[in-house]
Amino acid sequence: EPPLPDPTQPDPTPPDVTRRLLDAWRGEIEAQAVYEALALREKDERRAQVLRRMAQGEAGHLQRVEARMRELGIAVPDPASVSLSPWQRLQVRVAPVERVLAAREAAENDEILRGYGLPTGDAPTDELFHSIRNDERSHARQISALNGTVHAGSGSPKGRLDQILKRESWHQRGS
Repeated sequence: EPPLPDPTQPDPTPPDVTRRLLDAWRGEIEAQAVYEALALREKDERRAQVLRRMAQGEAGHLQRVEARMRELGIAVPDPASVSLSPWQRLQVRVAPVERVLAAREAAENDEILRGYGLPTGDAPTDELFHSIRNDERSHARQISALNGTVHAGSGSPKGRLDQILKRESWHQRGS
């Protein structure tokens, strides 16, 4: 017969919350790696700055996810255990930057809908995910602008980049 739960002890973390936090943790490391690598390849310094700020934003998300994991007693794995797949590494190294950014935009949109958009059943984790989801929406818009896929009539590439830089003030405030 299984032992009865001890009412003086906090409820154990539901397995889905643990899995979702670990998935988010891995995703933030991968996104940061991609944005940093693309920033190194980017010849336009302003675009490179946007990519570096996006990588910093992902690093901030990572810190927040790790803090929540620690609060729940979930062991934070070694970040070195996460790496881009060989295909991702090849794309980041040689594919046109716009193509890699399009793949990142799709990944950001997937995180918005599935990763951070679905409730976990744990209110503090859901609050964290909601906050990060808003940041990820901004990243998806930035990528669209970097790729020139924002709505018609948005102007020159410089104008689109200026739009991104204005929208990205939240990174400077420390989301």
